[in-house]
Amino acid sequence: MIKKNKIWKIKGFEGTFTDEELVSLIKAGEVKPDYFITSKEMRKWVKVSNSIYQFYIGGEHDENI
Repeated sequence: MIKKNKIWKIKGFEGTFTDEELVSLIKAGEVKPDYFITSKEMRKWVKVSNSIYQFYIGGEHDENI
């Protein structure tokens, strides 16, 4: 389970997203592994496939693991 709620930007998307919203978009396939994300704590954009969120690529996963 994600404890700290960061605010994310997704390259090519309008607005910002919480951790939960980002996870939902990845699980739904609306955010692809090669999309770039960033937060105010980060200095660069990073691919979803190279981030901690890679775990959610491909659908539903147990968040309690």
